[in-house]
Amino acid sequence: RVLSGVASFLGGYSAIWALSCPPPSILQILSYLSLAIAVPAAMEAAGKSVRSVAIASASMLSSAANSTPELYDGISATLAQAMDAALATGNAKVMNNVAEG
Repeated sequence: RVLSGVASFLGGYSAIWALSCPPPSILQILSYLSLAIAVPAAMEAAGKSVRSVAIASASMLSSAANSTPELYDGISATLAQAMDAALATGNAKVMNNVAEG
């Protein structure tokens, strides 16, 4: 329950993270949420939050990837990690939320 609450909190403030955090911090949030997807009690909240954070920070991450080539690999790896975690759950809602992000 606590992990689900933390995941919901991170997703709820996705617009704030996108405005105030540098790209590496956004990637850390997404990585944390990807790990939380594996926990059944937090699975759906983490999937929704991955979607929210990814959408809110998409423009900023895209700009950062274009200006900093080494960051591109980190972004790709983090998004792949999130999708792999979602696919491993077998939960259609989680997979859909992460894919939308």
